[in-house]
Amino acid sequence: MGILFEACIAFDDDTPDGDPPFSHNPGIWIMREDYALSSCGEMGFFAALGYDPENRFTEPMVTLRGFPEFVAQASELRQWMGLEDYVGWLSAAELFSAISHAAILESDLVRSVRVFLGAVRYLSSEFGEERVRVIFTFLP
Repeated sequence: MGILFEACIAFDDDTPDGDPPFSHNPGIWIMREDYALSSCGEMGFFAALGYDPENRFTEPMVTLRGFPEFVAQASELRQWMGLEDYVGWLSAAELFSAISHAAILESDLVRSVRVFLGAVRYLSSEFGEERVRVIFTFLP
């Protein structure tokens, strides 16, 4: 059985201009129902995000760093995503830099991952890269 990848996109649509990003409750799109994304098996992409248990790929730009501070301790999202050891997050800019750092061509990724990246790009164009983050977990 492969590794399951669960992800969501947090976008800061509630913080007034002038306040630091994510200082108010963000909108969150949970991608749990997207089975094609959850079971995509894109190990190179996973490694770029910081999960490479067999050390088969390039050292990631950012390692898994748990939940971002703006996700409340009692949040349903924390319970749903599971163990902190397998959870990470990246800003939109970090996400695309990590993919580039790993020398991954987006066109080589499966469609579900490309669609996910497209949603991150769209939200970044609406709110700004500093106000979009992806939160993800790996379920080995």
